[in-house]
Amino acid sequence: MGQQLSVFDVDRGGGLSNRQVLVRLPGCQPDGICVDHDGNLLVTTMTCNQLVKVSRTGKILRTTPLPTPVWACAVGDNGDIFLCTSSHAIPEDCVRHRSGKIQLLNDP
Repeated sequence: MGQQLSVFDVDRGGGLSNRQVLVRLPGCQPDGICVDHDGNLLVTTMTCNQLVKVSRTGKILRTTPLPTPVWACAVGDNGDIFLCTSSHAIPEDCVRHRSGKIQLLNDP
């Protein structure tokens, strides 16, 4: 619900410190996240129906609007971007309406 991505320093024991905001996404709630072949973050925003590409430095490189809520993303071996979409958020509604899909993003 923070409408942002944060970064941390990680110590040898796995502890986190030095929390910093990497990028703010006003009005959008990040949900799914993965790393593309260039080291950029791909972030799904469940309240804005977008896939956002963010550089390692926190610069928004691209925002791709989508026609349906997008919940998760993954990058295939060849760089294809797959999206998990569903017009319903409650699992029982997804099953009842069969609205969940895995989609290939044609224009990353």
